[in-house]
Amino acid sequence: MFAVKGLLITLEGVDACGKSTQMSLVKKWLTSIDIPHVLTREPGGVPQADIVRSLLSRSGNQWSSMGQALLLNAARVEHTVAFITPNLSAGRHVICDRYFDSTLAYQGQGDPERVEKLLMIHKMAVGNVIPDLTLWLDVDAERLNTRLQRRAQQGEVHDFEKKKNLQELARKGYQYLHQQFPDRIKRIEADMSVAEVSYIIQKYIMQYLGL
Repeated sequence: MFAVKGLLITLEGVDACGKSTQMSLVKKWLTSIDIPHVLTREPGGVPQADIVRSLLSRSGNQWSSMGQALLLNAARVEHTVAFITPNLSAGRHVICDRYFDSTLAYQGQGDPERVEKLLMIHKMAVGNVIPDLTLWLDVDAERLNTRLQRRAQQGEVHDFEKKKNLQELARKGYQYLHQQFPDRIKRIEADMSVAEVSYIIQKYIMQYLGL
């Protein structure tokens, strides 16, 4: 009997789109129906990659866009080799909070030439490992602004205008990626209720798992 390979499913979107909440709900749902899976995140997932995450969180603004991309891909190599690939090979589905589409969106920002270079770097780093399904939680500009303002009031955002501009550019990047890879990247309106978004996520995952 041949072993069934797991699927790599990623949740993507700008900050404050609701990914963390939906990751928890996906885990609860998959556990309830006895589907073998693991959850992970980027940057991070393994100790070596967590070092890069810590480095970027302390000094992210000091790096150029390409410098950040190279660091993220260095972390991605370790994460993919040590965690993602072994779990997929063992038949467990990997649910990842961000993967290479985040790099393409945040560092590529919808520029075709940048995105092409970043895709080349990704292929050099991890070969042909790409998500089987990417669920993009999209928040419109007005709603994103409201959510970021709320975080700023709670002290979670220290440079509101800079953060807002970065997230708007990243959203432009995700829009471009969705146009380029519509079969893999599924856009979900994250302005809906948590329950409605969760329902749509489950529908897509069930479709790809053949449930």
